[in-house]
Amino acid sequence: MREFIAVALGGMIGSVARYSLGLGISKAWASLSWPLATLLVNILGCFAIGMAAAAAKRWQCIDTPIDLAVRVGILGGFTTFSSFGLEVMRLWQSDRTLAASGVVLANVVLALAAVILGDWLFKWMFET
Repeated sequence: MREFIAVALGGMIGSVARYSLGLGISKAWASLSWPLATLLVNILGCFAIGMAAAAAKRWQCIDTPIDLAVRVGILGGFTTFSSFGLEVMRLWQSDRTLAASGVVLANVVLALAAVILGDWLFKWMFET
């Protein structure tokens, strides 16, 4: 039960941090017609999960409530792209280049297809 509470509290922190950072970036770069906030959040989240994973391994606290609060909660609430980056890095580090490439391709293509499908389905259901 402690793990679930840690993830929930971390998720709240990460979500608020993502929203706040996104607002700040959007206001500072309002004239930019490109999703800079999302890119920066994803890069920062990936950097942070790399640090967190290395720290958890170094201090042997993988899957403890603190590790879960940081990796799954805070960083998961901040951006799930960080988990994607960590998983791909681990595949590459295990010399599973083909699998890593497949994960990248599948996530990008299928996620984009799911967004397009969701948009289309909603419009089909409610606008026709």
